[in-house]
Amino acid sequence: MSWLHTVPPEVLWYEAALLLLAVAFVLYALVLRSLLALIGHRRLWVLPLAGSILLVAAAGLHLFAAVQLTPLIPSDPGMYVESMRLRTYSLVCLTTCGALSAVAGWLYYHGMGD
Repeated sequence: MSWLHTVPPEVLWYEAALLLLAVAFVLYALVLRSLLALIGHRRLWVLPLAGSILLVAAAGLHLFAAVQLTPLIPSDPGMYVESMRLRTYSLVCLTTCGALSAVAGWLYYHGMGD
């Protein structure tokens, strides 16, 4: 855990916030599963659960870029490109997570009106 002391505090806060959001998405999926079981509808609860997995992936990608690649940028400027590539993948995970959650909410809201 000696690497933890080299990580800037704002990175640790960001990672902690993503992991907390992933826990919230898991709870959202479990509540949605319970509600859908009561009314006998399809398995939309899997979408927020997949979103939580994407949040953990986003946190891992961002943390790796911050801890391993960012310190190497002064000695190898090519690491900047790799760092930004990983952070872009992290952003794609976050965006997909939001889209999955929005689709699940929209389908639940509009599917229950029948």
